[in-house]
Amino acid sequence: MSDPPSRFASTAPWVTGLLLAIPVFVAYYPPMTDLGYHEAAIGLLRHWDDPVRVPKGLYVLNLGEPNQLFHMAGWGMSYLVSTRWAVKLLVAAGVAAVPIAAARFARHVGASPLAALVVAPMALGWLFTWGLVANLLGVSALLAVLPLADRLAREPSVGRAVQGFGALVLLYFAHMAMMVVFAGIALGLAVLHPLSWRKTALRVSPFAGGVALTFAQLGLQRPFLSPAVKGFPRLWEPLTRKLAEVPDFILPATDGVVQIAMLALCLLCVSMFFWLRRLERRAEALPAPVAGRGLDRARSRALTFRWELVAAAGFAAYLAFPLSLNGATFVYHRWFPPSFAVLTIVAAPRSLKARAARVARVAACALPVAALFAAWPSFADSNRQYQRLERLIPLVEPGSALAELDLGPGDPSRTYSLGPAYGRILATRGGRLEYAFTDSSISPVFLRARYQWNESLVRIAFDSWKFMPSHDLRRFRYVLIRTRDPVLQWEASYVLAREARVVAQEGEWILLESKLPVVSLLSPDVPLETPPPETMRQRVQSFIDAWRASQGGAPPSAPPAAPTGSDASSPP
Repeated sequence: MSDPPSRFASTAPWVTGLLLAIPVFVAYYPPMTDLGYHEAAIGLLRHWDDPVRVPKGLYVLNLGEPNQLFHMAGWGMSYLVSTRWAVKLLVAAGVAAVPIAAARFARHVGASPLAALVVAPMALGWLFTWGLVANLLGVSALLAVLPLADRLAREPSVGRAVQGFGALVLLYFAHMAMMVVFAGIALGLAVLHPLSWRKTALRVSPFAGGVALTFAQLGLQRPFLSPAVKGFPRLWEPLTRKLAEVPDFILPATDGVVQIAMLALCLLCVSMFFWLRRLERRAEALPAPVAGRGLDRARSRALTFRWELVAAAGFAAYLAFPLSLNGATFVYHRWFPPSFAVLTIVAAPRSLKARAARVARVAACALPVAALFAAWPSFADSNRQYQRLERLIPLVEPGSALAELDLGPGDPSRTYSLGPAYGRILATRGGRLEYAFTDSSISPVFLRARYQWNESLVRIAFDSWKFMPSHDLRRFRYVLIRTRDPVLQWEASYVLAREARVVAQEGEWILLESKLPVVSLLSPDVPLETPPPETMRQRVQSFIDAWRASQGGAPPSAPPAAPTGSDASSPP
């Protein structure tokens, strides 16, 4: 029987969670790529009864799909605070929950809760910077309910099976991929225990429930699959790229030197955990060998290392799955965070109070602090950028159609993308966007099929320079251009001047309003004219050619060539 954790070990994960959540409160908006799209869904739910912001018939409610816990909680909170503060509070809770839930799992497996401090930086890592808030909530929820799966397998009962199904439903609404992980773990643990009709049936009940929920969800989702989603290709990444991305998942740093230093600190912690655990087990009395056949001995050994096997299976899935599957993107990314968290925690010894654990203890405490300092510049940057965008939002007439053109170039020091930031306009002003999560089949608010503008979505989402002013500005009343390059700002405004006027400019953002008569938001899609109108790229190239012919010398910068193959950027 191990001694209970010290007060420091018990409180450190809570303090760490609150520490990492502080920047979320301080910054005007967190540096999370997709968060604006999530807020847009919450804003539409909040203003559902406002016919100006949400024209009747344009959207349809699509409740009951997976990954909607964040939206449902934000919807309720939006009646007490603004949608911006609703998402900030939920994100802060999601960040804080990671080390707290990891410490709960650590106590269950007999590891020091300080191991949760090594997992904590992941809360500001890749999941955070991409704005995958559902996945962030799902990882912490999974870590919190893993002890239940273990207890159900060890001592099955009807009550625990009911609790297991409740955990399954929680994970379904938090993030369905984590539900799949939980169901798979339940099946694996059931296989490792001796077979018994009643007990085995109770043990596999979470797996059976997961299969049932998955098939029910596929049926529920099918009517909401848009042509753009159905046509999204299945993409694969090479193993070398997947391995190179590993530091991004667990460490919020873009500077190479900083990231390597933090990775070395993280690896030092985990390796020392394994060494200290081995010393700890050597000092204990070895259990008597399991009697019986080889299968029984193998099962016993597998149960001893069950969580290591879970981590290995998650990493294998990370290497095996594609980038996109059935319209979903970042598929293989989902499996690494839980496998890393489980492996880090089960590697830790019961206590880090021993003299030999001093280095591991100091390194574990230093990692969250280093993560906070590494992430802070991104919060400062997002604070500036979103405050500038905020000054443009009131200039958009409520209930308007708006297209966003992200012309780049990318900022290598920026951990997140500002491309989806215009989701804040949909959240507060309503209307419709050229792309939002309202095109997703699992969004709680879905753009009705007969009013989807899939032609412009597919064309512009992959390449903003394919925007056709004379065609698209009859559908979109506003265009929001974002670029850090002042030459591109000028060129884009110039080639749009025939059909649009500049409303205002703030930093990287330029808001333009169409001069052409625009169609209703409830208009169906229309094919392009024949021949197709000029794109922005063609207009800029024509301008450069004319400059060369009349002025000579070096012309202004040209827009980038159309992306092809692996160089094509995927939609947000």
